[in-house]
Amino acid sequence: MSIAFSPSFWLIAYYYSIGFISLIFNVITILLIVFKSYKLDSFKYYLLAYQVSCANYVLQLTILFQPMPLFPLLGGYCQGFLATYLGIWAHYMITINIASAVIEVELLTICFIMKQQSLSLIINKHVIPESLLYTGAGAFIYIPLSVFLTFRQITMSQEDQMAYIATNHPEYHRNFEELQNFAIFHFNSWCYYLVVVTISGGLFCGGAAIFTTADMFRMMKDLQTRVSRSSLKRYRATIQSLIAQLVVSMMLVVPLTTFVALIFNKSEYAQAIAQFCLAICALHSIVNAGVLILSTSQYRNFLARKLPQPKFFKSSSIHPHGRVQLIATM
Repeated sequence: MSIAFSPSFWLIAYYYSIGFISLIFNVITILLIVFKSYKLDSFKYYLLAYQVSCANYVLQLTILFQPMPLFPLLGGYCQGFLATYLGIWAHYMITINIASAVIEVELLTICFIMKQQSLSLIINKHVIPESLLYTGAGAFIYIPLSVFLTFRQITMSQEDQMAYIATNHPEYHRNFEELQNFAIFHFNSWCYYLVVVTISGGLFCGGAAIFTTADMFRMMKDLQTRVSRSSLKRYRATIQSLIAQLVVSMMLVVPLTTFVALIFNKSEYAQAIAQFCLAICALHSIVNAGVLILSTSQYRNFLARKLPQPKFFKSSSIHPHGRVQLIATM
């Protein structure tokens, strides 16, 4: 088993680059949702919450925390702003970051459900009872909280960490003494519980997104006689945008699932695989923001008007005979 303890230069540079670019993309997207959305009832605010969660997760990952995995040893350390300048324990940062990723996936699922319900209320069909919605809201609160508390159960105290290293991995004792901020996790029964929660939550969110999408497309026929053509077109575009964002969310779900698999697989390449997974997680927010803008006509058209246009032509004029004369710049 070989572990690299020095920070990976390419990953640090990647974190900062992607973090700042992602922050710009997310701020633009959030402003577009707030000021340039059509009247979308309360759905606008669910979409806004999801976009804010994307920005929050990537800001944590790339700027504030910057986690560095120590696989195949179950642990890691942080290099970000909060670790370097405020000395916050890596355990808290890693746990909060994972819980934030879970919340992000949940909010996307809520967007699907609430959009489906907004259409259901129009045609009075497949309306979910409020009691069931409240139960679902409780489950969405329970899952990230459960993940947070589970990590509390598998994390060693700071006092026990060095004793564990000295007993089980004495060859790395000096390396860990040089680390300023790290966390070591127990491999115990709570890890299996974490796997069950991860798989169950993932299946539920995926199933809910697929079911509501299929149901919304079936509703389109009933909506044709109840709403205007422009509204129908807007509903269809919103559904397609949600589907695109669901596909992009796989850039977050698949790496997180891979992390769970690495807990049980002591591969010598686990550290490199984990770093690659973190790089994918950091990139997904930029891709999601781009997909949302490109798949939403009002956002796309607004930016097309505001962005500087290539000056291939200096001016254009229409002659009385109807011919358009283009005066090229020389």
